[in-house]
Amino acid sequence: MRKRLVTGLFGLLGVAGAAGLVGGGGITSAGEMKDASYAVKVDVPPAAVGKHAIVKLHLKPGQGYHVNKEFPVGVTLVSSAGVKTDKPKLGKADAARFDETGVDFDLDLVAAAPGKQVVAADMKFAVCSATACEPKREKVSFTLEVK
Repeated sequence: MRKRLVTGLFGLLGVAGAAGLVGGGGITSAGEMKDASYAVKVDVPPAAVGKHAIVKLHLKPGQGYHVNKEFPVGVTLVSSAGVKTDKPKLGKADAARFDETGVDFDLDLVAAAPGKQVVAADMKFAVCSATACEPKREKVSFTLEVK
């Protein structure tokens, strides 16, 4: 299973070509983006045509931050011609894990054709420090390699 670490508000646009991710922010040479308030990681499994592939989307607040459990946390999958899902919008109740220390979503995807299929998602959440809460929106894109 490939693992990708993505951090920062819209932090993914900057590595679209090299890593199959979409966002825009401070990028290190290793393809990791930095934002002190949170990190987003995507675990992309191998996929096969017509079979379910569970992509894991992880949100972890940064040092001194926590997930705002009152904020309407969610993920919306953007329509892709080559990949389908039964549930394009996920909320708190759909999270595999939802607490102040992080949020995990399992994205259940089925590819219709072999090859590299790019999937995009829009994630919304809020992280709080001792002094302020910050609503965030993260555009996430990853490549599902389908055999």
